Amino acid sequence: MTAPTGSTAFRGSGLSPGASLAFSWGIADSFGLGVLLGGASDKAEYGRRYWTGQGGITAGASLPGGLGVSVGLSAAQVAPEFAGGNVFVYELCATYAISDNVQVDVATYFPANRNAPLITATGGISIRVQ
Repeated sequence: MTAPTGSTAFRGSGLSPGASLAFSWGIADSFGLGVLLGGASDKAEYGRRYWTGQGGITAGASLPGGLGVSVGLSAAQVAPEFAGGNVFVYELCATYAISDNVQVDVATYFPANRNAPLITATGGISIRVQ
């Protein structure tokens, strides 16, 4: 279930039921590939329901000192034109492992088609609870 968060131009209306599957493969000690596939039911501003999908592929590498980098191509939204159309972005991400259980990350996204925002950025922290 996804809640309507973010800027008005890029969020849905109301709660959106959906599902995603993530797959990852370790290719070597410090290199990996990932794939994400998902779909959801969403509602446009004026109440019309529609199905939307998402997907992506990433390649990442672990670097010395707890650093990591990855690049990818994402279909952030696959949707009808009335709902904003398809949004594709290139992504560049970096991570830093503060400890075995805490990691911070930053990412920048660049447009891969006309519907994508010019540039976006995000950051986060992940905490593993054992």
